[in-house]
Amino acid sequence: MQNTLACLHQIKDRSTKDPSIASAHLLSLITKLFLLSGDQLTNSDRDVFGDVLEQIAFSLESAQRIDLSHQLADQHQAPRNIVIRLARDEIAVAEPILLHSLHLTDEDLVFIVQNCSQNHIRSICKRDVVSDTVTDVIIDGDNNGALLELAVNAGASFSQTGWERLGTQALGDDELMAILELRSDRPPATDSPEAAEQNETTSQQEAPRSETIDAPAETKEGKESIEGLVSEATLRKAAKSNNPDVTVEHLAVLVQQNERFARHCLMQPDINALMILCKAEELSEDTFAALLQFRLAYRLTKTSDVANIVKRYRDLHVEAAQKIIRMQRDAKG
Repeated sequence: MQNTLACLHQIKDRSTKDPSIASAHLLSLITKLFLLSGDQLTNSDRDVFGDVLEQIAFSLESAQRIDLSHQLADQHQAPRNIVIRLARDEIAVAEPILLHSLHLTDEDLVFIVQNCSQNHIRSICKRDVVSDTVTDVIIDGDNNGALLELAVNAGASFSQTGWERLGTQALGDDELMAILELRSDRPPATDSPEAAEQNETTSQQEAPRSETIDAPAETKEGKESIEGLVSEATLRKAAKSNNPDVTVEHLAVLVQQNERFARHCLMQPDINALMILCKAEELSEDTFAALLQFRLAYRLTKTSDVANIVKRYRDLHVEAAQKIIRMQRDAKG
């Protein structure tokens, strides 16, 4: 290892005096040597590798840096200096690092959000985990092109303030609003007495059914048996008879979702999630209207809103609803 480090220092000194010695082949050899060295390296050793890799990589074309970025993106021991610089490079180079590197701190990500391109921000929005420190900055920056990616990412967390601002951003964007309504982790509304009353009503109505929500999953044979008996007619019948458990069970089968998610969409105060869910599976207006009548019994829908909501359901394009459901499923996947 001492010989290797001495060699690296020589390469660094020579490339400083004569940049023409930098080549894709040399970069590839040093990268492979670093990857093979693995846990044998001390922090100081990694710094040496990082300095040499940075000096050579940024003397070459972006194609070589793209390859380097892919190789270092999932390396927990990658030199921090080269990772940070790659993350701020053009998006083709930066994307693997922005998506996967655990070396990037919240401070690093915030700097990139504030100083790099919209494509950089979109990549950050797709990370497995995005803290509310980062999402707050993305939302404050009015990054409309990135908000859909952020909203559909189940690994993104939001502060109460960030969530409220995101909701304000969504007021003129039906697609963004629908995705927000599909999130099961959305914080409770606290902006008005009416909203608070609705949340309290929902909690009271759902409390006796907590056993149903947490019940063990059905067996495959049992599920297939239920599916064979479920139709829009049976769903309408359950809804009109104000039978919450059977309504949720049949709705879940028809929209191909689990019962917890179906209950969330059916029982939350905002109607958008239920509308998207039903339209994506092309449930009829009669079925959707029956679900609205069910919601009336729980004071989740105002009587005066029904006609307007049914019209909105009629006008909603199936393709748009299916796109939103696909985004939600892809994010979970």
